Amino acid sequence: MKKLVLIMLIAVLALATVLGGCSGAAAGGGSSAKTDNKQLSLSLSPDGYGDVWVDLISMFQQKYPDIEIAADIEQGCSSRLQPSIIAGNPPDLVYANSNEYDIYGGIFADQFQDVEYILNDKIEGTDKTYADLFKPSVIDACTFNNNVMLIPMSGATAVTFFDKKLLRDSGITPPKSYEEMMALGQQLADKGVALYGYNGMYPGYVLNSLIGLSVYAYGGSKAYDDSFFIASKDGWHSDAVKRALQDFKGLCDSGYLLKGSTALDHTQMQMELLNRKVAFIPSGSWFESEMSGSVPDDFEIGFMPVPTKSADSKEFIGAYLVGMGVPAKAKNPENAKKFVHFFYSEEAQQIAAAYGIEPPVKNLNVEVLSNFTPSIQEINSYIAQDQVVLVDLKYYQLYPTLLQVLSDNVNLLALGEITIDEFCNEAEDEAERLRSDPDVLKIK
Repeated sequence: MKKLVLIMLIAVLALATVLGGCSGAAAGGGSSAKTDNKQLSLSLSPDGYGDVWVDLISMFQQKYPDIEIAADIEQGCSSRLQPSIIAGNPPDLVYANSNEYDIYGGIFADQFQDVEYILNDKIEGTDKTYADLFKPSVIDACTFNNNVMLIPMSGATAVTFFDKKLLRDSGITPPKSYEEMMALGQQLADKGVALYGYNGMYPGYVLNSLIGLSVYAYGGSKAYDDSFFIASKDGWHSDAVKRALQDFKGLCDSGYLLKGSTALDHTQMQMELLNRKVAFIPSGSWFESEMSGSVPDDFEIGFMPVPTKSADSKEFIGAYLVGMGVPAKAKNPENAKKFVHFFYSEEAQQIAAAYGIEPPVKNLNVEVLSNFTPSIQEINSYIAQDQVVLVDLKYYQLYPTLLQVLSDNVNLLALGEITIDEFCNEAEDEAERLRSDPDVLKIK
């Protein structure tokens, strides 16, 4: 049945594209075209979520039977976005695969519209708005030039994982500071367990779960934005950056780092944790699902934020946030709003969660949470606390060459082959090159 619905939806889109191409000149194109509010065009990438859009669109259609839906939800659909936007016949709502379409570039080319009209609406039967579903830091991550341009859709997190049983049996509580973490090194070494390990083949994990978050903790959003988001000259020479790198180098130089870390990939490092060879590792909220079948029966997955608090006692975890956008020339933005509001209804969130979408909502209800692994449930409950800040990690999408420089130098720093000053110099050189390039987006 799902395959039949999918075929029908794609067929409807193909027909709509043909009709749109034939009538675009007569209608004048863009938002000036007359609409009867009975249509909704969607371009929603599956991105590994299977038939989630088929199920959600079917349910939406039952709620709004008078709306005629044209949906492109097959793999590769995002590669068709740019031609349709340029032709003046864009979809009304977009969730794009970043490898096929640069939605951030589209936002800065004025191809998308402010979506506060969607998020500022009251949730039916409540005094809260849809924006109130999210932490302020999530809305900030969707804001460009003081306008909210994306609707938060999914948000995996970057944290530090450990085994609760190992720590409990060792009389250890999760460290709240870098100093507390380092103090555990010898106690764990006496048990044949390394204090910390990271996957050197993919250093983005330690950048996003430890180093970057430490920069934020030490210097706030300004120090983080100035460096990772290339916002200001000499951002990579700040005291916050150097303190964060010194913490990491201290872990590496202490003798408590898992031997061979620089040569391991993420699954190998995760297996070292599951085999209790290392106490703490950086990873993402997908850890439990990714290692399904390998987790020992007596292993109790625990997580923690970066072990560095800010001066005001805030705690930090990284967030891989993605969102939906409404093209500037969408012909049916009000129906796009209806779909977004539906997406954040309890019944739709239940379906989305069943397919593995982690909505970045502060307080998911029990039924929705029950679809996730226990560790994701625990992370979600933790995120809801006021002292927790979600730190936006999309710099790695915007500035891949900076990420490459950082990744290369993380391993060199761990191996003692470069100094912190050399690390900062190379990072700043690349950041300045990007700042000076008029074709590179600057979002902070």
